Amino acid sequence: MTNGQILHTLFEGLMIILLIIGFIFEDKLVAFEEKIIRRHKQKKRRAAKAKIIKFVPYTENTNIAK
Repeated sequence: MTNGQILHTLFEGLMIILLIIGFIFEDKLVAFEEKIIRRHKQKKRRAAKAKIIKFVPYTENTNIAK
């Protein structure tokens, strides 16, 4: 076997091992993704609530007769 073939075989073996590990820890990864999405949505809601301003017509804030 040449050097290129050996490296290619090692690379293929490493990819198979990583694929197996990925299947083992898939549920933890999905739970982690859902947790991040939940946090992002909560921050988005808080930011939207903070931007809500009650606008009052100008004449109600002054002593000018209507």
